Amino acid sequence: MCRTFHVLFVLGALGFVASLASAEQPFGNGLLNELLDRGVRIGDESVPLHAPKASPELSEEKLSLAQQSLAGSRGWQSFIRDSVVAPVHIELEYITDQEGRRIGIRSHFAFVVHTDVARLRDDRSMRELFEGAAEASNKEGFRSEAIDPHQLVDLGIEADDNASFGWLETILLNKVMVSGVLRSERFDNGDYDAIAWKLDERFTGREPPHPRYRNQWRELRRDELGRKILGPAVPYAGAAGYLFVSPVEGVDGTSLIEAEIVLHEPQGWFSGSNLLRSKLPLMIQESARKLRRALR
Repeated sequence: MCRTFHVLFVLGALGFVASLASAEQPFGNGLLNELLDRGVRIGDESVPLHAPKASPELSEEKLSLAQQSLAGSRGWQSFIRDSVVAPVHIELEYITDQEGRRIGIRSHFAFVVHTDVARLRDDRSMRELFEGAAEASNKEGFRSEAIDPHQLVDLGIEADDNASFGWLETILLNKVMVSGVLRSERFDNGDYDAIAWKLDERFTGREPPHPRYRNQWRELRRDELGRKILGPAVPYAGAAGYLFVSPVEGVDGTSLIEAEIVLHEPQGWFSGSNLLRSKLPLMIQESARKLRRALR
């Protein structure tokens, strides 16, 4: 099964940045606010991320409507039931340029886990849960490492006390290898947590002192003997997302995980096919079930 897209941009990336993001600040500041207001740059387009639907900051009436929207026809009680196979809310949307050409994809999804926010807030727990999912899903094509402030200075980037940095490399649908530097920030108001991340554009189209730290993609194919062949490196930009964790009102020990990902999809990735959109729903459902199992 095609298996690695969700490792990087769903559970792998979100979990990896969760383990990196140690700085905390109020919701509405920094990177999360930037992504919601100004968005991420994809080509000539600026694409804002959608705000979480079920923020605890909503009024009781609006929160109830948001919950109904997430649950859909299944109903809220079915959506929050304690089951590995409980429903997962998934919205997918193509991102197009001014001429109507598809240039990316937006994925917004939410599901409930029967674990309180405090456990999910714990850095070590998050790291163990998500890294375990990453290793199980992608044993061959996933590599990552933290970048400490001293390394940043050596790379010509000023350290930021509010942000953490990490390098990732993964294979998308066995056809494309993507690598780059993620910047992440964590937000905590005591009741809920949010982690925002984006591919740092300062590592796109430049020659940093270390050859590894470049945002780029390469075509992956196999020769007649089945050996992997990587095409030339192409600069890459336009990936961002957030992970929002909040308590489910009225249900002790239960949390709502809501996330959005915006991803640039160059024409050269899958020859213009809608491969990502066709595979994403099953991948997201699989990721939610793996997390639920790990939390039991």
